[in-house]
Amino acid sequence: MTDGNEPPRIEEQQRVESALDQAGQALFRLGRIFSRYPMKDQLQRQTGQGIELSRILVAEAVAIGSTEAKQEVTVGVVAERLRIDPSTASRLVAETIRAG
Repeated sequence: MTDGNEPPRIEEQQRVESALDQAGQALFRLGRIFSRYPMKDQLQRQTGQGIELSRILVAEAVAIGSTEAKQEVTVGVVAERLRIDPSTASRLVAETIRAG
C-alpha cells in the first residue's frame, strides 16, 4: 500500500511485484496439481476405479484445512483453499463424498 505521496513509478513497481507474487503462487499450485497425477494413478490401480483429480484436490483441501486451522472444514474453507467459487466447491465436495 502507498500513502499517496509516492511517485507513480514506485506504485507501478509494487503492482508488478504483486502480480509476480500472484503468478508465482499460481505456478506453485499448478505444480502441486500436476504432481498429484502419480497419486491418481496409484489410487486407480488400488481401487480399480477412475479417480478424478478434483476429488484428490478436495480431499487435500480438507486434510490441510483440518490440520492447519484446527477447526471444522466447511465448503467455504474448501472453496478458499482451492480458490474456486463456493458453489463449485459445494458440487465438488458432494461428488467426492458420494464417491466415498
